[in-house]
Amino acid sequence: MNYKKTNVGVFSMGPLFKHIIHGGSQRTLLAILDNLSEYANVQVICARRDDNFEPFYINNIKVFPILPMKQPFPHPYSVSIEKLAEMIHIMKEFLYNKDILYIHDSQFLFKSIFPSRLKVVCGIRDLVYMESLMGLLIYAGSKVIVPSHYVKNEIIKNKLDEIGIAPSLISVKPHGVDLKTFFPKKDKKNNSIKRILFPHRAEFEKGLSDLLYIAESLKDYPIVISIVEHIDPSSSINKVSPIAEYKSKLLDKGLDSIVEFIPWLTSKELRDKYNSSDLTISLSYYPETFGNVIFESLACGTPVISYNSGAIPELTQKFKNVFIVNRGDIDSIVRKVKSILFDEDTLYIEDDLELLSKEWNSEKLIPEIVKEILD
Repeated sequence: MNYKKTNVGVFSMGPLFKHIIHGGSQRTLLAILDNLSEYANVQVICARRDDNFEPFYINNIKVFPILPMKQPFPHPYSVSIEKLAEMIHIMKEFLYNKDILYIHDSQFLFKSIFPSRLKVVCGIRDLVYMESLMGLLIYAGSKVIVPSHYVKNEIIKNKLDEIGIAPSLISVKPHGVDLKTFFPKKDKKNNSIKRILFPHRAEFEKGLSDLLYIAESLKDYPIVISIVEHIDPSSSINKVSPIAEYKSKLLDKGLDSIVEFIPWLTSKELRDKYNSSDLTISLSYYPETFGNVIFESLACGTPVISYNSGAIPELTQKFKNVFIVNRGDIDSIVRKVKSILFDEDTLYIEDDLELLSKEWNSEKLIPEIVKEILD
């Protein structure tokens, strides 16, 4: 590919930081940007925050965290008319010399400002938030990139071709997992106290209530459950952080000694946490479009129990150390936890690591996404 004179603008609803990664979607975006910048001139525009509002560089990519959206997510368009107008003017100026616009999570709503010459590519990474869905429904662009067949099938099933999202526009391109960041440590130990990791954003839609029941059912076993607190405690679909209420419930049930809350982790810290854990639990009630934590945990050699939410059964069917349970079947989760941690179920970690390397290595998959953006 020779696109050195191509100017690519990238829109991200979620903020990018110079030294912090805000979550799985932003980790994927950074990988896309790194590869994209090898072939084209790339600039990024994203939401501004009180702690992140000055332009900066990530390698040779200039990032403009300047859009006056409500932060933290969700409901970023819940701002005054003055800020909406400012947002439009900023985006018009940003797009002035761009040939391609890649919208990372389809969350841009003002299609009328796009220059006629602009090629627009939309990435779909969630089917939950109104901004993502409305962005897609208002304008799909010339191409839609989705991370799983589940997402494509949902679009087709709901007959969105009637508003211009034809199946031929949809390209299924999973992003995989970064095996240079997530990998098993050679000195993994057999813990006498078994450690269970809940690496999702701490909110009830991600299974916090179910985790409470699981902790109560396992309170007589030698375990510790680690919950990762989000970098923005109030960032949840319901606006209000559930952590304070949750900690109170743990205290009332006498579970505070086996459930710990740990601060938001860098990618390397998260890798270390996967490695030091005996099991990862994924309890999302959302229609997951990919399931980053499952792939990250497997890459670190740690088995996963997951609900059958969204694309997860499709994407994990070949893996031997992902144990799928029907969403809401908490008793089956508890039985499987006991079986893996205390009945010494046979695990086939090496088989899964080999499969990840062959089929899910982001070094091979991210360039395919970039090709879709540029071609």
